Amino acid sequence: MNRSVLRLISLAWIVYLPAVGWAGDPINDAWRLYRTGDFSETEAHASAIATADSFALAARAANVRALYLVPPMERAATLKRAQKYAESALALNPAHVDGALQLVIALGHQARSMGLAEAHFDGIAEASKSQLDRIATGARANPYYHAVLGAWHGELVVRAGPTAALLFYGARWEHAAGHFETALALAPDSVIIGCEFAKMLLRHGRQLDRAFDLLSQVANASPADAAEALVIEEAAMLLASARAKAGTH
Repeated sequence: MNRSVLRLISLAWIVYLPAVGWAGDPINDAWRLYRTGDFSETEAHASAIATADSFALAARAANVRALYLVPPMERAATLKRAQKYAESALALNPAHVDGALQLVIALGHQARSMGLAEAHFDGIAEASKSQLDRIATGARANPYYHAVLGAWHGELVVRAGPTAALLFYGARWEHAAGHFETALALAPDSVIIGCEFAKMLLRHGRQLDRAFDLLSQVANASPADAAEALVIEEAAMLLASARAKAGTH
């Protein structure tokens, strides 16, 4: 894919959470579309079903499209749709974990297009943390909850700096790393958690050898679906770029 190194290094806020859905569910067709990579049709089909689960799936598909597939001029509108779908899921079920995580993803990437002051006064960091706090009790064993929370801390520290991140948001590098470690412990074979943890380490300039190892593991993994294939491709490109920059092979 034609992405810049800067975009590769940016946190994706964990778009590719594991699929849910069972035989007989009306959203099975939408899940099949998602797994085979027809994210546009997934978005349309899932949003038309209009349940909490289907709106969360529509939000997930829209986030995938925004982060990887649509032209830059369509990205903001696609993220807004993801936000709307996720909010619809939460309106039907305020405790919906994937709905909350997809909302945090959409909000986080909208904030990345803003200046730090604009994002601060729009209250995006606080709104995202509020969603994560709301689902915390039911998501303690969910590795993707910990990965998203780790990314929340890490993004604020790298953008605002350690002092301002702690003062204004309570965000810490130690919490970022700790939540990613928990996520990996809960799902050691997750390509998205491995890739996102590696990208955060690279952005912070910490544990570079481990970042390279994580990216190598992901780049050599076999994708379970089309979304994982995007993550694996990203990891391979980022690994090659990071190694070239570091002068290693």
